[in-house]
Order: sequence, then structure tokens, then C-alpha cells
Amino acid sequence: MLHKRMLTTGLAGVSALALIATAVSAQEPKPRFTSVVITAVGTGSSAPAGTPDPGLFRRSNVTLAGLVQFAHKISGLQLIGGPEWIREERFDVTASAGRRMTNDEMRQLVQSLLEDEFALKLGTEVRNMSHYVLRASSSDALGPQLQRCDPSIPPSAPAPMRLPPGAVPMTATCLSIADIATRASTAVAAPVLDRSSLEGLWSYRITVQQPGPGEPAGPMVASAFREHLGLDLQQTKGPPPGVVVQSVARPKAK
Repeated sequence: MLHKRMLTTGLAGVSALALIATAVSAQEPKPRFTSVVITAVGTGSSAPAGTPDPGLFRRSNVTLAGLVQFAHKISGLQLIGGPEWIREERFDVTASAGRRMTNDEMRQLVQSLLEDEFALKLGTEVRNMSHYVLRASSSDALGPQLQRCDPSIPPSAPAPMRLPPGAVPMTATCLSIADIATRASTAVAAPVLDRSSLEGLWSYRITVQQPGPGEPAGPMVASAFREHLGLDLQQTKGPPPGVVVQSVARPKAK
């Protein structure tokens, strides 16, 4: 166990969210979890996991970079700098909010956790680079495979997927659209910004055709998202915001 710390302060009112955490006035303390447990688990390569719970933040086998991506709604390509260990070393994190929280409120609590436990300080940087914008194709109807998720209901075992020749699976269980955009950024090898205005948590199980040698994956992923999820992935060029790691430290053993 790396450390275990109980916080006695109650949650303060949640201020308006921005992509990067803004300064909070002395009259309105930044909201924090009521309890935090962090355990270092080495440098394994298995995928991180999380358990949906409206009052609990739990991540297993997650990197600090992954926590920053969740907290600030960015892709890995938008996280700039920092020591290598933030992308290699993995942690188990369990933190209680003490009450039901929205996904955006939970993100702000994780921002406080990163500042308190990892002494994380971030800056911003703008770089002109190709990226994608994710929007809902229609405000009236979404795709047949994009389903709302109720985190209070345990998910049932999924049926086996049939993969067409040359296709690979893409799945999500109880994720926000911002987190789905982060996953899509890995598939298209470019930042994906969520501009869908869709609230809540969502699940999907789709297949995506693999591109041929030397072909970009973006058009294939965009086609699958449009057909099955009712989401448009539009490629554009400009300055997506980048987050620069100015300083960070491993949590202290207690």
C-alpha cells in the first residue's frame, strides 16, 4: 500500500468547469474527495479498468497520464512533457465523494486529487496540428449501437462479437462522450475534441474496418461512428489546446 489518507473537510460547491482547471477564490475552496486510497502497482501493460459508481471514483492499473486525461477531458496526444514515469508507472486509485456526483463534478474532484497527491501543476500550450471534432449527427436521433448506460445496473455479459474480415472491435461501457472521444483519438492517431453536448454515460460495441497499408485509419473510424453511433468525426486543422506538465511528484508513502 503506497498510502491511505482520510480527508475531514466536506465538499464545497462545484464551480463552473473549464478544459483546464481555473483558479478558485479563497471564499470557495476547491472540492475534494472525502477519502482517498492510492496504491502503486508497478509498470504492467494491461488496460486500466474502472467501476461505474455515481459517488465513487475507482481506477485500477491506471497511469498518472490516464488520470490527467480523464480529469481534463483531453487525449494522450494533448498531454505534453513530464517525466516518463507518468506514462509508465501504474496505480490503483479509490476515492469517495460522499455523495452522488455528475461526471463533470467527478472530474473536478480528480483535478484536486492530482494536485494534492501528485503535486501536479499544469500549464497550457497551443500547437497547430491536425485533429478531429466529435459532434452528434442529429439532435433528434443517435445511432442504433449507442446506448445510454445506467451505472447503478450491473452490466450483463456481452454476447460474442462477429468480426467481418479485416475488421477490429471497438467497445465502451458506461463512458462519457468525452471519454469516448479520448478512445477515438487513439484509433485515429490524432486529438479528438468532444463538441457533442451529449450528457450522461454511454455504451457501444461496434466493428471498424482496418485501413490498407499506408492508409489513414481516420476515415474508417469516422464511417463506423457515423453509421453505428450517430456521431460525426470531422477532421480539421488548427490549434487544439495542449496541457503541459510543469511539475509532478510520486505520492509520498505514509
